[in-house]
Amino acid sequence: MNNYSSIIRFLIGFISIVILIGTISPIVDSQRKGGRRGSCGMNAFWNECATACPENCYNYGRPRPCTLNCLQRCSCRSGFVFESSSSSSRCIPIGHCRGRGQSGRRWNRNFQRNWRYNNNNYYYG
Repeated sequence: MNNYSSIIRFLIGFISIVILIGTISPIVDSQRKGGRRGSCGMNAFWNECATACPENCYNYGRPRPCTLNCLQRCSCRSGFVFESSSSSSRCIPIGHCRGRGQSGRRWNRNFQRNWRYNNNNYYYG
């Protein structure tokens, strides 16, 4: 009877591990792929450890509470922020945020004059 109990415990443990791996594997795989790795768009790049609270036109230069979590997501290049609070929005030059900059002050228009808009993307030139 002892031998039979050991086999039953082993099978229950083995089945539990298989179920656990089957449950966790798709979650880890989806986080690894990120769903957007190759489609960050212009002025953005894939970041394996991005902030949970990226800067956008509404919060740029303002203090904001944020967790220290690392997220795999697209991030804007230096000098760019997300156009809206959604990290799926496009990255635009900071100076194109409805004419507002840090702490709500108006940006110098000279900053904006060298940026060009083409094909739904901004570039410097």
